[in-house]
Amino acid sequence: MDFQNEKKNLFLFFLLTFTISWFFWLPSVLVSFGILPSGPIQILGNLAIFGPFLAAFFLTSVKEGKGEAKKLFLRGWSIKVNKKWVAALFLPLVTAGIAFLIIEIIEPMNRIQYIPPVAMWVPNFILYYFIGGPFTEEYGWRGYTLDRIQSKYDALISSLILGLIWGAWHLPLFFIAGTTQSYIPLYEFILIQGLTSIFYTWIVNNNRDEEGDVNVFLAIMFHAIANFSTMIFPY
Repeated sequence: MDFQNEKKNLFLFFLLTFTISWFFWLPSVLVSFGILPSGPIQILGNLAIFGPFLAAFFLTSVKEGKGEAKKLFLRGWSIKVNKKWVAALFLPLVTAGIAFLIIEIIEPMNRIQYIPPVAMWVPNFILYYFIGGPFTEEYGWRGYTLDRIQSKYDALISSLILGLIWGAWHLPLFFIAGTTQSYIPLYEFILIQGLTSIFYTWIVNNNRDEEGDVNVFLAIMFHAIANFSTMIFPY
């Protein structure tokens, strides 16, 4: 993959992704600022997470053909994983649990009462997997863009570049009342996304498929477990 030939594709991907997602988030931003009345229009915000997904498949279909788009889709369902890397997928859950305990020790507030019942874990995980962002985002971030950036830069630099862009993509959420991002400083969130992106690259680069392509399933799973961890261990 030649970076010079892929620069245009990357530009188009980010342009489409940001345009689609921010368009659907915009009504909720306007409601939060009191410019629009609260109402059903805010439901459109739920479609914003499909920006990376739609951009990745549109560009792959147009530029490379429907066959390649199908291959990209199947990479999100490939459960072939190097067994020694399975434990790495649960790093977010372990670190979230440790942080939860440390914070509870430092500032006791009986946070354990906010942990959801075990019976809700599986349905909540499925919900986080398909609707909470992982499935709709990772086809774009890791499935489409990562290797295109890595054709120019090493894994670390590529991870940071993609992570910072990924973090910036969430910008409208900082202006929507009630979102997780509305309680976090922008610089802190983008920094976290940049650093977290390193772990995604580390895992997928070591678990590529037979053709050397990114195993999108692993990226989706890691993303889902990371999101799920914040639900299991709320701070």
